Amino acid sequence: MIKISMKVYTSLLFIFISSLVFSQNFEGSVDYTLTVKDTKRRPMSGEKVIFTEIDSRQKIFKRTDASGKLNILLKGGKEWLITIGQIRNEWNVEVPERGEAVSTRTITYNYERWKRENRPPVDRNALGLVNIEQTIGSKDMPDEKNGILTLKITERSGAPIKHYKIGATCYALKKTYTTTTDKYGKARFKLPLSNEYQIDIDGIEEYQYYEMKHLPAFYSMEFNYEPSNVIETAIGDTITQELGSNPTSSSNRAYYKIRVKKRGVDFVKDEPVYLKMLKSNKVYKAKTNKDGEVDFLLPVHRKYLIDFNYEKDVDVVDLSKTFGFVSGEMNTNYFPQEKLEFPERFIPESDEVFVTHFDEFIDKQYPEPEEHFLELYARWTNPEVNELSKESLLEIGFSSRNKETLMKNMRNSNTPPINVCFVIDKSGSMSGYDRIESLQKSLLELSALLRPTDIVSLVVFNGSAQVSVPAQKYGNGEFVREMFRDIEAGGGTSIYEGLVKGFEEVNKYAGAMDASKVILLTDGYGSRPITEVVQLAKKHIDEGIEVSCIGVGETYNQALLSQLASTGGGLMHFVGDAKNMTAAFTKEMISSLYPVAGKATIEVFFNDNLIYKQLYGYDAKNITNGQFNMELKNIYPGLNKLALVHFDLNQPTKAIEKDPLMIRMTYFDYQQNKKIVQEKRVKLQWSDKTGEIDYLIDRNHKKLLAIAMMNRAIKVMAEYHGANENQKAKSVIESSISEVKKIFPDAQDQDVLKLMNELISYTNSLNQLLRNQQLKGN
Repeated sequence: MIKISMKVYTSLLFIFISSLVFSQNFEGSVDYTLTVKDTKRRPMSGEKVIFTEIDSRQKIFKRTDASGKLNILLKGGKEWLITIGQIRNEWNVEVPERGEAVSTRTITYNYERWKRENRPPVDRNALGLVNIEQTIGSKDMPDEKNGILTLKITERSGAPIKHYKIGATCYALKKTYTTTTDKYGKARFKLPLSNEYQIDIDGIEEYQYYEMKHLPAFYSMEFNYEPSNVIETAIGDTITQELGSNPTSSSNRAYYKIRVKKRGVDFVKDEPVYLKMLKSNKVYKAKTNKDGEVDFLLPVHRKYLIDFNYEKDVDVVDLSKTFGFVSGEMNTNYFPQEKLEFPERFIPESDEVFVTHFDEFIDKQYPEPEEHFLELYARWTNPEVNELSKESLLEIGFSSRNKETLMKNMRNSNTPPINVCFVIDKSGSMSGYDRIESLQKSLLELSALLRPTDIVSLVVFNGSAQVSVPAQKYGNGEFVREMFRDIEAGGGTSIYEGLVKGFEEVNKYAGAMDASKVILLTDGYGSRPITEVVQLAKKHIDEGIEVSCIGVGETYNQALLSQLASTGGGLMHFVGDAKNMTAAFTKEMISSLYPVAGKATIEVFFNDNLIYKQLYGYDAKNITNGQFNMELKNIYPGLNKLALVHFDLNQPTKAIEKDPLMIRMTYFDYQQNKKIVQEKRVKLQWSDKTGEIDYLIDRNHKKLLAIAMMNRAIKVMAEYHGANENQKAKSVIESSISEVKKIFPDAQDQDVLKLMNELISYTNSLNQLLRNQQLKGN
């Protein structure tokens, strides 16, 4: 019978340093020679190598020669990170404070191994793994489908790890095989052949990796494991730890200390701190001591978002690239949010309202226009009316040619170069929910749209702001794309400082460019008041710089971003989750790079039988008895939007059929260099049916209208509350609840129910507020 064995040591050495010599020099430098070889020890010629100074992020691009070598003199800085091919920042070169060092190094490039070892953790909850307990003895044999794997696990001293639970998880099979080590530290499994297995130990996932070959054989593997002295208690998904008097890191856990300041002033005692393990349902919980400190022993190779009772996603503890014995610490600030701390009394002001625009819930896709760039569509949600009809709802849709169709005509465009600065939030919360990874992917994809003559800059911000890419021509894009890949999350959120630096970069070329733009992306709130940020932006906007904003998740400051985008003449995008980020960025960039249509004006004309009630989706302008207007401010490829117009019916008769409603759309097509006018007529149809006819037939129309009505009620409520007219605020909410129940009496839709519960919560808060005011008055 075949036997295959392997040993895993805690240090895997595949870097050879042949010499290190120092000479006297005032400024520190390293004369560095690097040789890169593949896994068969052959020289890799022409391989791209990037050196990045760890503090300034300065980058130097080099390539190996025919013998796989390069030589470089690194001056200044204390440490340079090395990227080879697709393996980023894996190696380093230290620079002496003074003098010149001479260093030679050989690196074996093994991308497959690196990719496996740095694979992002898998969210096992989403896989629905099946657990299979095994008791495999020494007499069990391999068969045609299975091999026998024996793991031998010892401490560094050589002592066996006895009676520990061990798992072998196969993601492809969606199964976890479990057993327990014996008195010799051995764990035996019978596993399906030709599969990869993640070895779990003592509740720590993916501690080791094993690839089972295709031969039915006996396989073995040895590795060290240093147990930690932590005692854990799990209640549901929440884990508390007893660390003892002298906690220390172990081979699988990092000792991590967090100091907490409340409202940025004093270290806070007895404050619960929660660490959410990303790609997992585990939450570690502890309380701060008298000095505002809290200690954890955390599984390595994972990321954790910091939560407090009344503030979520505050910062990130990133242990994703750590292995072995690790310790760390950080300071963080806790700013309790009133909405979470006092939900029973929270009523938003008008600039605090978070509205989920009903565009997010549109599942209708209009056909792509053929004759024109932009096409108008219109229809009644139910055209049938009779003498008992009281209301009607009009759907107005807009569709533009998609990106692929447009780009075919744009390849040879003479559109002037643009001047754009990306102002990117890289705070700790961006590390969660795959946001940073999706952001990097989005930036790299849209970089394909940039032209060599475009001016590009990049500002990143957390608790402070930093210019990563000073304003410069895009050129071949190598440097800019590398800086996009360099974005890493951590820290707080300082939108104001980010915008200051963003405007500074754009202003370097603003006078020489036809179009200058700042694109802001954030998932949180800044520390400055909204008025200060808008005032800062308005100064530059008045000088011709456009501002667009992308809000990510559910906790960004929508009021701020909406005001910035509205004042700055740009787009405001909401990205509910990371996977939508690329689409939002692409829309924004194409509308900036290739302006294809000017502002579109929509005029709606209607007869006396129709009484305008409300427009949802856009702002109505110039409202009269028989007309109102609206504007499409930003027209980009792939646009797919709709508006809903709510009318009351004024004693309708059969004559209503003779006078259709007319919609006129006017816009300027930059490609054809002419004004385009489209008109659509839609008429209501008289019905001889008895009884009241429902003006809403389609369930999605009901959902969109319900969401739009509730959003509007929240905004109006906030305005009344801001004016201290709380009885009116309450009436608006109660009326909206009643209307939604009328049009959607059996609503089980989760989006509708979520907003409905929010309205009910506001009603309770307003009732309490009114009672308190009454008591004070008495």
